[in-house]
Amino acid sequence: MKNALLAFAMLLPALSSLAQTEFAAPGATWSYTFQTYWTSFNGFLVLKYEKDTLIGNNYCKKLKGSILDSSLVKVDNHDVFIRQSTDSIFLVWDGSNTGYFSFKNKFELNETVNFPILWNYPLTVTAVEALDFGGQTTQQYTLESDGDLFDQTKIYAHFGPELGFFQNWWGVAVDGFSYQLLCYQDDNLPLAEIGNGPCFGLTPSVENVQADRNLSVFPNPASDEITFDFHGKNTASIGVSIFDVAGKLLVKKNLLASHRLDVSSLPNGIYLGNAAANGQLFPFKFVKQ
Repeated sequence: MKNALLAFAMLLPALSSLAQTEFAAPGATWSYTFQTYWTSFNGFLVLKYEKDTLIGNNYCKKLKGSILDSSLVKVDNHDVFIRQSTDSIFLVWDGSNTGYFSFKNKFELNETVNFPILWNYPLTVTAVEALDFGGQTTQQYTLESDGDLFDQTKIYAHFGPELGFFQNWWGVAVDGFSYQLLCYQDDNLPLAEIGNGPCFGLTPSVENVQADRNLSVFPNPASDEITFDFHGKNTASIGVSIFDVAGKLLVKKNLLASHRLDVSSLPNGIYLGNAAANGQLFPFKFVKQ
């Protein structure tokens, strides 16, 4: 019996080394730009990992999906299910026990991989880089075909592809251009900004964007400048991004002690923004007139 216990104890480190690294934490949120070729629709796609759900014989991650139009009005809801097997991520639906291979979250340099839904030919890992997102390090993998930049895509170990590898439930599989990742967020990565655009998660409409209680932005409406007040918290410097309601980045600037931002050059209208301070993200809205 003692020998059996000893053998089991020696086996534990080997078993732990085989344990998979979770692709995403519960509560993780992906925000994408979203457009279709067969309609004139342009907007945003948001996916939020809600819980593990049993489908067939597998526990899958249930992602609550929402499509927002360019005014951030929700126009469609749909659940997405993915399953992780070691370092591979599969799309799962219709009670399938296998699912469709979507991407990996760990690669080796010069590794070749096939993405049957997206490309008809293999892609090769041409670069592996370590990136710092808010103090957290993640691996960025660059994949391409025969050095063709048109085929180039990037995948991140913590939060997946730069291009939308998730199934497009509006009619066709994603072809690499239907949507592109703007940002990713979970408890360990408060905000990983990948592209330009709003990163507010599930926002029903512009009028319902709620400013964080720990931040006041005034005057509102504003004409010349706005001031950011964090209610006495120590914020030596802050990073501010401002977007129009179509998601176009208009201002990206670091502010020091005064926390004042000149907005006199902005046209009159409604604006959304993010203020980053002390590793946290504070959404806000203001009117320029």
